[in-house]
This record gives sequence, structure tokens and C-alpha cells, in this order.
Amino acid sequence: MRAVVLAGGTGGRMEPLTGPRPKTWLKMLGKRLVEYALEGLVEAGVRNIVVVVDGDYSEMASDLTSRYRELVDLRIVEQKAPGIKGALLSARRYVAGSGPVALAYGDIVAPPGFYTGSIAAYNASSSEALMALTPVASGLQTYGVVMVEDRRITSIHEKPTERVESTYAYGGLMVVPPAFFDMVKDQGSVASAMRTLIQKMDVDAYIWSGPWYDIDEPWDLLRAAVGMLDTLAETRISSSAKIPETVTLEGPVIVEDEAMIDHGAVIKGPAYIGRKAFVGMNAFIRPYTTLENGAIVGSHTEVKRSVLQPRAYVASFCYITDTVVGEEASVSPYVLTLNVVPLVKAPPRFEDLVLGASKRVKLGSIIGSRSKVPPRTVLQPGTVVRYGEILS
Repeated sequence: MRAVVLAGGTGGRMEPLTGPRPKTWLKMLGKRLVEYALEGLVEAGVRNIVVVVDGDYSEMASDLTSRYRELVDLRIVEQKAPGIKGALLSARRYVAGSGPVALAYGDIVAPPGFYTGSIAAYNASSSEALMALTPVASGLQTYGVVMVEDRRITSIHEKPTERVESTYAYGGLMVVPPAFFDMVKDQGSVASAMRTLIQKMDVDAYIWSGPWYDIDEPWDLLRAAVGMLDTLAETRISSSAKIPETVTLEGPVIVEDEAMIDHGAVIKGPAYIGRKAFVGMNAFIRPYTTLENGAIVGSHTEVKRSVLQPRAYVASFCYITDTVVGEEASVSPYVLTLNVVPLVKAPPRFEDLVLGASKRVKLGSIIGSRSKVPPRTVLQPGTVVRYGEILS
């Protein structure tokens, strides 16, 4: 079996965090988003993988090739036309004449079991194709909704505007014959090709009920952090991390290589402290927080249920909650993020993070990559600071 991983596209709504880069280059728990698909496919036994990317992809190609060259035959392919259709047509000649193809979206965060289970189900089936599905509790109108009867796919509806009698979303993973790529070319759209596939072939459904997150909006990173950190079972601390005896760790907590935690800091898990990250003196890292590689949290700062992308900087005496801080963003001292959002104003997919009997939704800010927030700024719930923006 071969695989094609779609890793291009900045995703317009993700632009504050991505800028010109593909959103699959964002990080979650030390991995690029695209690596969740790659690692899952490798664990499922796939050894020939095409990754389709667009724009200036030289850094991605170099990084992924160095990481996976000993595990798989990995080919990085430039996307020649926009959209998912353009990505599939760019990969078409690399799968022509092969056996079944696992087609994976590179912006899905899920554990390896999502991939191993799907491919095992296909191998055990006599059907020509399979779609991985997942039940969703909120924001169903933002997904491709799939109808199922006796474990067979009967139809798919792309982001339906009317009520449909299904709670299953397309999970971003299919196993298809190479002819599917020809269908995309002939019919002119991926949606039409998927409908034709369902009409002409038996397409099995694999139902995945574990952690699964489609990163389509910036706040999806917050949902993914909560869900994936909930799977941590134990504390793991690198031998090269520097942690004085005065630091308090309440697990489960992961502390990666060369991370530094200063005196008096408190870290309550589940939490992730990435490679070369720094936590300042008397800082308080509360549950469901991830600090990616090189992120810095200053002294006496509290960070709660937030995601800091690589080399994000949050200065001293800040309060950061339910917030995504982009790569190399700079947050000055005494910045405060407010986070209580009326449920009626909650963004799609965010209702599953309603907290407590008060039914309050917590959403802080999206602080764009390479942006700057000045001292003593109070950011209202749902504030979006654009990529590279310097607030006055």
C-alpha cells in the first residue's frame, strides 16, 4: 500500500498563526501537524509515502526527509494547482498503476491508532475503498457529514447547511484505488469524485471514537491540546532538562531535552514543556498548557489551557489563558487575556469546551506569529492579533 499525505495550504482562517506557511507546519506536543499522519501511516506498515506541499517547501522537505528517510520511501511533491483537487492531481502520477492508496489529510491530529485501525479494517474487508469516520458533538456543519448504513457509506455531504440524520464526520483518511485520482481529474472536483466513488464501489466505514481534531480554525489547537494531553499517563522528564529542587511538578508532565525551569516555578499537568523551552522563576503553568520548542514564559507569569508555538515569548507578570500564542510572537509584561465568552457567541466546534454548571465557554486570544503585544494590554475574549501585527 502507498500513501499520499496532503500537507499544503495555509488555510485562510489560520493565517494569523501560519502567515505564508502551510498550516501543517504548526506544532502540537512537539510534532508538526503533518507528522501525526506520517507517524500513524508508518506504524500501520505503509512504507511508500508521497507528501504534497505548496509554496516555499524547501524547509519542510529537508526536515521531513531527514526525520523519516530511514523509515519510509518518502517523496516530497510540489502542489501545482490550488485546493485539494490540485494536491491530488499533483500526486496522481506517483500512484498510477499501484495498489490501494491511503489518502490522508495532514491537518488532522489523532493518535496512531486512528491510522492503524483504519488500514487494518480495510485489509480485513473485501471492499474496494474505506473511509475513516468520527462522531462529532458540535460544529457538524463545518465538516463533511457522512451517511452510513450497515457499515457502508451511502452518501457524503460537504458542510451541510440543512440538518442531516448523521453525527459522523469524514475523518480525513481514505483508502482508495488509484482510479480515484482519475475520477478527480475527470469530474473536476474532489466532492464529485467522492460521490462517484460511493455510487460505483462498496465503500466501508471505519468508526474511530478516540481523540481526533481537524485543525481548521486557530482555536482547534486549543481543543487538540486538551484532548491529546488527556491521553498522557505518566510524567516523562529528559535527563538533559534543567529543573532545580525548588520546582514543583504535578504530573503527568512531559519535559523535553534542554528545557529549563527556574526556581519556584509550579507546573501542574497534564502539560507539555518542549525542547529548549524556558519557564521563569515563580511562574505557574496550569493544566492543558503546551510550550513548544524554544517558547519562553517569564517570571511570575501564569499560563492556563494555552498553546505557545515555537519561540513564542511571554514576558513576566502576565496572565495568559485559553490562548494560542504564535511562533516568535512577543507578549510584553503585565498583559492580561480575558476569556469568558457567552455560549451564544462561541465559535463552531468550541461548544465541547463548555466548562462547569454555568455553561461558560472559555476562549482567550489568538496572538499571531511574529506579532507584538505592548505592556499592560488587556485582550478581550476572542481577540485576534494578525500575523506580524504590532499593537499600539
